[in-house]
Amino acid sequence: MTPFKTVCVAQVPVDALYVFMRERLPELVPDLEDVRSIRVLERLKHADGTLHLVNEWRAKIRVPAVLAGLLHPDDLGWIDRAEYSAKGRVCRWQIRPLFLDKQIRCEGMTTYEPAIAGRGARVTFEGRFEFDPATLQRHVGILEKPVTQMVELIVTTIIPRNFRKTIEAAARRIGPTC
Repeated sequence: MTPFKTVCVAQVPVDALYVFMRERLPELVPDLEDVRSIRVLERLKHADGTLHLVNEWRAKIRVPAVLAGLLHPDDLGWIDRAEYSAKGRVCRWQIRPLFLDKQIRCEGMTTYEPAIAGRGARVTFEGRFEFDPATLQRHVGILEKPVTQMVELIVTTIIPRNFRKTIEAAARRIGPTC
């Protein structure tokens, strides 16, 4: 598995940001240029206070011409399964793409901590990504290399960038603390 990590700092109270991300995530769609929709598919609060969410994300990413016959815009999305801890500000998650879901595994955690002398939040988004290109050949044939490059681009660039933009959008919605 390939590890990845990105850290964001926002000038909003850490608890407000954690609650916003847990409770109001779909409201951010107009602020996210690469996201067409976020739909809550499942919401379950456990007896211990842990919240289990299943969200369907639909992306607004242009499909490269070489892949247009293989990928439909409706294939560009993912399901995220998130467990928001009742104790502490931690979210453990798994992401499964709608396309090549058997070949890709992505999981990790997001940690929310106080920052800026208690006036802000430091959010760490880290995980592991596994991609099995060996099984890709039978699905995409000669397009294996462009599909692999697109998957790598999504993981190394688009997911971390969208995460940062999501945190920034939530912080703008919450408003300044000063």
